[in-house]
Amino acid sequence: QAHILGKTESDGCCYADSWSSVQFQRMANVSMATGKKPLSVPDLIKDVENGIYIIGDGSFSIDQQRYNAQFGGQLFYEIKNGQITRMLEDVAYQIRTPA
Repeated sequence: QAHILGKTESDGCCYADSWSSVQFQRMANVSMATGKKPLSVPDLIKDVENGIYIIGDGSFSIDQQRYNAQFGGQLFYEIKNGQITRMLEDVAYQIRTPA
């Protein structure tokens, strides 16, 4: 698909299960360098006004068009004004990307 975008080389971000299948655009591998010092959980959430802290891997589901996705975890905590306030139950993180 690189030629469709006017590129001469692929970024290696398409995937298909066979040569005869239509490829899916995939997100490029994203790697982040470690910081100069380790961050604690309080450091990571100190500026979060209203959020959820998710611990552990859970279920996930992404549709083929990559428009809708849902992710879970093992433990969930509410974050209010940079503080973990309470444990939450039955949490799922759902997203919908623009069409």
